[in-house]
Amino acid sequence: MIKLIYKVFSVILFPILFVLIFFEFPNYLVKFNAYLGLPCWKNEVGKYIGAFFMGLGIITWLYCWIIFAVSGDGTLFPAAPPKRLVVKGIYRYSRN
Repeated sequence: MIKLIYKVFSVILFPILFVLIFFEFPNYLVKFNAYLGLPCWKNEVGKYIGAFFMGLGIITWLYCWIIFAVSGDGTLFPAAPPKRLVVKGIYRYSRN
């Protein structure tokens, strides 16, 4: 029952964290930058470079989430870790 609660919590938490990390936090940083009066790089090329790296980060995060759910039968949420060691994809080359 507890694991089910953690998985449900993880499913609810995932979209919230996704929006906060990839949309709200960068938006907050831009507004904070304007509040401080710091110079801003207003260049279309910079926007596209930033969007590329943001998209790369989103794809990597989603890929990691799917690998944990499918191959590890768990989540990225520490209270409901994967039941099996995940050694596929990006996790084949990383160590703890």
